[in-house]
Amino acid sequence: MRMLFKSVGKILKHYKRRETVVSVFSAMMSVTNRLISASEAAARGDMKQATTTKNFLFDLHCKTAKELNLNPIDHVDLVEFLELSMDDLMASCEKVANLGLCTGQHSDYISSLGERWSTAIMTKYLRKLDVPSAYVLASDILVTDSVAGGATPDLELTKQATTDRLVPLLQEGILPCVTGFIGADQSKTITTLGRGGSDLSASVLGAVLDADEVTMYKVESVAAEDGTLASWKPGWIGIIPKGSTPTETIPLMSYVEATQLKKVLHPSTCYPLMEKEIPLRITNTLDFLHAGTLIANKTPQYQWSQFASPLPVDVKWASKAALRAFSTARFGSIT
Repeated sequence: MRMLFKSVGKILKHYKRRETVVSVFSAMMSVTNRLISASEAAARGDMKQATTTKNFLFDLHCKTAKELNLNPIDHVDLVEFLELSMDDLMASCEKVANLGLCTGQHSDYISSLGERWSTAIMTKYLRKLDVPSAYVLASDILVTDSVAGGATPDLELTKQATTDRLVPLLQEGILPCVTGFIGADQSKTITTLGRGGSDLSASVLGAVLDADEVTMYKVESVAAEDGTLASWKPGWIGIIPKGSTPTETIPLMSYVEATQLKKVLHPSTCYPLMEKEIPLRITNTLDFLHAGTLIANKTPQYQWSQFASPLPVDVKWASKAALRAFSTARFGSIT
C-alpha cells in the first residue's frame, strides 16, 4: 500500500510547486466494505466479529504508516489518533448491538471512518516530504441534506463553509487534505455521499472554489481473496472503451457522455462542474503526467455503439476493479 501513498505524495509535491491545490482522499482498498461488515456484525450481536475487523483495520493502517517511515513525532501522533478512532468504532458498534439494528445514521458514521484514517496518514506523509499540509474533516465544510447513505451537497452552504476553512490555508501556502465521501447536515450529523462519493466530494469542492481543473487519479488494482490489495499496476490510462487496447484512451469527452459511464465516476460527479464549465480530468496515479481523459463542455462525438453495449455507456476503467486513490482541485492562484 505504501507504493500508492508514495505516488500520491509525488503528485502533490509536483503540483504544489506550481499551483494552489486542494486534495481529497478516499479510504484504502476494502476498508469501507469491512467497516460496513463490522456494523452488520454488531447488529447481529456478533461483537467478536466486529472486534476482529477492528483489529485488522488497526493493524493495516499502522503497518502502512510504519512502511512510510514517517517522522517519529508524527508517527506517534498518528498511532494515537488511530487508537482513539478504533475506540470510537467499537463504541459505535456497541450502540448498534444494543439497538439490534444499524440505523442509517450509525451506518454513515461507521463507514466514514476509512477516509479519516487514510487522509490522516497522507497528511503526515506529506509533512515528511516537506509539503505543508493540514487535515480537514469534510463534515466541517461539506454541507448536505440528511439522507443517509446518499446525501446531496448544498452548494451555497458548502461554499460559505469551504471559503471560511480552506481559503485561509491556501493563502498561507498550506495544502488541505480533505476526507472524501463524508459530509454533514446542518445539525452536524455525519452523512455520506454514496459509494464512490469521494469523486463527488472533489467536484463539489472544485465547483465552490472555482477551480481551474479537477483531476481524479485512479489506478488499476488486483484484489486478494480477502479483498485487500494484492498488487498495483500502471494499467490503462484515462477512460478506455470496453474491449479496446491501452492505446485507445479517449482524450476528450463531454459532460453528457461522462454522466453515462459505469463504474468510473460517481453518477453525480459532473453536475457541480457543468454550470461553471470546470474541466474534469481522469488520469492514472502511477503515470500522472499522462494527459488521460479530459471531460469538458463539448458536443458529444463518440459513437458508443462501436465500443460497447447500448446506453448507458459501458466503459470500464481497467480489467479489474479500480481503486479511487484521490482527487485534486487545482487553481492558478487564490486571492
